[in-house]
Amino acid sequence: MPKMFGDVSWVIFDESPLDAFMYGVDSNDQVTFELSGLRTPLAELGGRYPDDEGRLMGMRRALCDALERLWVPIGSDQGVATPRESLEPFISTAKEMWALTWRAKVTPDIRPDMSEKQVKAELKEAVVNSTIKTEAMLWKLIEAMGEHELYGRIQVHHVKDERPFRTGLRTFVRMVGLNQLVEKWNVPTLICDATGDVELLRMIWPQLEEPEPHGWEQLPRPPNVRVFQCVNRTISKWAVAIEGKNRKELKRKVEGARQLYAAVLMKALQYGGADVGVIVYKSTKEWIQKNCFVPSWMKLVHWGDVTGTNTLQYVRALFVIGRPLAAAEDAT
Repeated sequence: MPKMFGDVSWVIFDESPLDAFMYGVDSNDQVTFELSGLRTPLAELGGRYPDDEGRLMGMRRALCDALERLWVPIGSDQGVATPRESLEPFISTAKEMWALTWRAKVTPDIRPDMSEKQVKAELKEAVVNSTIKTEAMLWKLIEAMGEHELYGRIQVHHVKDERPFRTGLRTFVRMVGLNQLVEKWNVPTLICDATGDVELLRMIWPQLEEPEPHGWEQLPRPPNVRVFQCVNRTISKWAVAIEGKNRKELKRKVEGARQLYAAVLMKALQYGGADVGVIVYKSTKEWIQKNCFVPSWMKLVHWGDVTGTNTLQYVRALFVIGRPLAAAEDAT
């Protein structure tokens, strides 16, 4: 490491660390809870609250009442951002409520001499910790509301109650936000990214220093390079990867993959038979090859198969669909 960088503990190359800190953004990794759960004392759910839960319980019920009064369209995908007037009475006490919520956490007493049955019993008593963690995240988000008039990090959704012998609506809260930087990560970090956005990264590292005072600028794009981005669409594995055993889900994924390939093919035809590259999920690629006509000029590859290959060397256009997962050896 060059001496000019000083004492560096972590180095990040060309990778946005924001993904690692964000929660609740991806459709398959949502952070939600049923609003009516705030009316049930944590002690009844298994929390080991050392003192009287009265103050926390009163604030939980008041917050539940405030969010239940919101007008929300019916449908899990039609939530509304929370207005300031609903959360303002709780902002000043949110930090205290966060601390009181964590006091109910269950710490399993697991020892090396315990049997498997005893370990499972201890873990079963700690199941309430997931509820405690979720509610603690809610209070943290309320504390961080700032001056927002509408707060999209806390969204309220109404869905029809489809449980047996039930009618009416169920109200859910969905949360999105940034996890806090833990102590072991709060070390000198060198971020090497030619197109990184320093303002976004300061959400995680407020003390971030730039090498040049004018900030990180996007490199100029050559006039012959065009970039198209589909907004408000999630081309995730959940949407187009032909995986799983549930027939209903497989049918939905097949239809998603079919529509995806049709859109890519229509766009690729505009290049008049020149080589076109497509990077997609492996199961999606295999389904396309088995069920659809693939022209010789279309170079289909999947994530995990793009390293050390020249298949895409001369393509006139490149369609990048989805995103890769880390290799097993990199994640263990």
